[in-house]
Order: sequence, then C-alpha cells, then structure tokens
Amino acid sequence: MNVVRFSVKSISKLSESIFSVILEPECSLGEFKAGQYLDIILPGNKKASFSIATPPECRNRIELNIGPVNIRYSSKVLEYLTENEQVEVEFPKGHCFLEHESLADDKQILLLAGGTGFSQITSIVEHLIGNQVKNPISVYWGVSSKEDFYKEDIIEGWLRRNSNINFVPVVSSANSSS
Repeated sequence: MNVVRFSVKSISKLSESIFSVILEPECSLGEFKAGQYLDIILPGNKKASFSIATPPECRNRIELNIGPVNIRYSSKVLEYLTENEQVEVEFPKGHCFLEHESLADDKQILLLAGGTGFSQITSIVEHLIGNQVKNPISVYWGVSSKEDFYKEDIIEGWLRRNSNINFVPVVSSANSSS
C-alpha cells in the first residue's frame, strides 16, 4: 500500500447531502482495481475511508462521493478537504473488486449498493463498460428516500448505450414515490 499526495481539485454537490470530491495525484498513480477504496489521512493520523468512484482506466484523477453531510464524520472530512489544497492518501485498499478478465461470457453480474456505496459500483460498471464486457449486469441501488439518488445522468447513459445493463432503484421510505 502506498501513501500518495493528492491535490484537492474540486468539491461539488451531487444532491442535497452528497458531495463529489475530485482528487488529482501529484505523482504517477499506482495500479488499483475497480471497487477498491482509499483512506484520507487526517490530523492525528486518523483515517477516513471512501470508495473510489472512478474506474482504474482513469489515471489522472480520482472521484469520491462523500455524504450524507448531516453525519458529523462526513462533515468533518469535507471541512478538512475544503481547508487543505493537498492531502495524503493510503491507496489502494480493499479486496472487494471485480476483474473483468476472469468472467465467463455467460455469467450474470449482480451489483448491490446502499447510499454512497454506489460510488464503488460506479467504478465497477464504468470499468466493465470501458472493457466492453457484454455480460448481463444488474445494479440494485438502495436509498432511504428518492431524494438520496444522485448521478442519474450517468445511470441514464449506461442504460441508453448498453443493452446488457439493468438498473433497479430501491427506496425504503414508505413516504417516497419512485
């Protein structure tokens, strides 16, 4: 595992409570696999873990999806990233990933996400699309309310351009209509 210095390039809202953070490496980005995560090193050597939303083919930046902001942990990390132009990151981490080379052509891919865990699924799906994997892919994304969905434009693009992808939104709140 490497410690890599990143520049914080942008922080933008994806929804009312979810933010996109774009980090650019200051040196060559090492290898990582679709579905892995990283740790942002905070003051006092504390660490904040976030799934990587970009596929490994994207070598010049990493996107993180952070939220919900009403949770103190997320708010503190966003505050730290806003106040610091550069951050140190332990990267890559995790053993939950998908290697497209090992897939048999007839195997269906089932991907499940909850909340901002969708960032990990985004990395995997973008990686599969980029490598022209034609296996049937089903993505289930669970959220508390329909307002918690974000990146709808990316999902719509997947569905429009890839007949092998099926997306199922799952909303747990009885008050939400979806």
